Amino acid sequence: MRVRLVMVVLLLLAMPVPLVAQAGDGEERDLTDALALAAAWLDAEQDFKDLPGIAVAVVRDQEVVWTAAFGHVDREAGVPMTPDTRFHIASISKTFAAVAVMTLVEQGALRLDDAVEDVVSWFTPPPRKHDNGPITIRSLLTHSSGLSREVVSPIWSDLTKTPTGRKMQTELSAVPPLYQSTTVFQYSNLAYLLLGEIVADVSGMPYEDYLREKVLDPLGLDATVASYPESAYGATHAIRYAVPNRGREYPRLGYTRSEGIASMGGLSSTVVDLAKYASWQFRLHEADATTEILRPSTLRNMHRVHFTDRDWSTTWGLGFEVAKDPDRGTLVSHGGHLPGHLSAFVMQPASKMAYIVMINTSGGSPGSYTRGLMALVAKLEGVPADAENRLPREALAEYEGRYEMAGGMGELHLGAWEGRLAMLSLPSDDPADRMSVYEHVEGDTFRRVRDDGDFGETLRFERGPDGEVRGGSYFSYEFRRVGS
Repeated sequence: MRVRLVMVVLLLLAMPVPLVAQAGDGEERDLTDALALAAAWLDAEQDFKDLPGIAVAVVRDQEVVWTAAFGHVDREAGVPMTPDTRFHIASISKTFAAVAVMTLVEQGALRLDDAVEDVVSWFTPPPRKHDNGPITIRSLLTHSSGLSREVVSPIWSDLTKTPTGRKMQTELSAVPPLYQSTTVFQYSNLAYLLLGEIVADVSGMPYEDYLREKVLDPLGLDATVASYPESAYGATHAIRYAVPNRGREYPRLGYTRSEGIASMGGLSSTVVDLAKYASWQFRLHEADATTEILRPSTLRNMHRVHFTDRDWSTTWGLGFEVAKDPDRGTLVSHGGHLPGHLSAFVMQPASKMAYIVMINTSGGSPGSYTRGLMALVAKLEGVPADAENRLPREALAEYEGRYEMAGGMGELHLGAWEGRLAMLSLPSDDPADRMSVYEHVEGDTFRRVRDDGDFGETLRFERGPDGEVRGGSYFSYEFRRVGS
């Protein structure tokens, strides 16, 4: 069933000022066209892939330039998704744990290269060979401690089995390591459970209370919580849906409590709250930034590579994955997956752009959507500032919309693109790559502008008796507006 939230359309139509991003040439570019195309793309993704729901936010520095939602919080009850819907953000919680740890480092209560057994008396270090160094706070933060991925308890099949208190501490000491410390990258939930226990032990406060007092409340992240009432599940908190079965049905998963794994993956939040979280980090990247939760130098240090795996391709900062993208520079990010919910959080410190996507099924790919959003913005920034034959956005509006290809060859979306028309084939895993751009020639005729600046095929539109655009053609392919 197609669900199109009116709020998404209103968000795109009610922009009082241009949404801008810093282009490579120093010029600020209007993002309205890229985000309108993104809305059409994600709406199609939710429909064609029958995803329960998607929520998204795009940030430019201190401004949340776009939020949108598609599908349902609870598809059986028909509760619509909104940008204020909470999701389990799973391992994105680890970035908050890292921030909490670094507040203690700044206080002098911890040092990054402290051995864990020197910090908490209850931790019994696993046996290690003579040439294997200790497990340190830094190695826990960078997933280079050598510890296993998980504790012994089967928490992912039943989160109520998460050990607590002394049982948790016993398990954290009992799980044998897989590798010598600081030798290879091994993603470790166990390491971040251990960090949560360290924060509690060193601060003298329960981890959740310390995080709330020192990080969440000062940043105004009221929607970011370690627990929520069952009554919110399916109302303001998205239902969890498993990977679809062979009948393309999404099994519905029940309410669960995850505060016992808060430091490794138990927080819930919204795309709006994570947008605020990104803006805070961009503030600390300013040359004249002042201390806010952390000193600017501390946060920047967290965004620097602290461990490189022996494969030379996996690089990690303090709590964040830090990677170099060949087209977009440094990316600071983290993903999250708790059964039934997937999320992606990506920041570009140089441009101060951030992209947040949440999906309420394990059968989705939020990372592909953050990459698609980044690619659309990058493609828009590549349009020459002096491009010729442009039409005003209001003149292009009559051509915009959904079209179906004749002969059952799929769907197209046409939208404004810097005074030209963009044609996007749907569905698409890579909207920027699957997009063609056409400039106006005369009347209802356009021609394709290739990436190399040369010209390609002609695009012609046809009008109905009422003068409205009803369809068109390019090469020998015909298309008709949906609903005409």
